[in-house]
Amino acid sequence: MNPVLISILLVAAAANIVLLLALLVRSSSNQSFAKEVREDLRVGREELRSSNREANETVAGGGRRQLFLPLTTIVFAGLEPSSLVHHRAV
Repeated sequence: MNPVLISILLVAAAANIVLLLALLVRSSSNQSFAKEVREDLRVGREELRSSNREANETVAGGGRRQLFLPLTTIVFAGLEPSSLVHHRAV
C-alpha cells in the first residue's frame, strides 16, 4: 500500500475517534436538557388533564345553565333571538 494512503486512513481514523469522543461528551451533557424537556411535557400533560376535567365538569354540571342564561336575558329584554342573527348580504 502507498504510504500516503496509509497516512490518510490513519488521519481519518483519528478524526473519527475524536469526533466519537466529542459526541459522547455532548450526549452526556444533553441528558439534563432531555430531563428538562420530559419534565415540561409531563407538566403540560397534567395541565391538559386538569383543563379537560374542568371542561367535562362544566359541560356535565353547570354548563347548561351558563349557556341558558344569555338566552333568558335576551328574551326578558324583549329581543327576539332571531333578530340578533346577522345575515350576510349577497
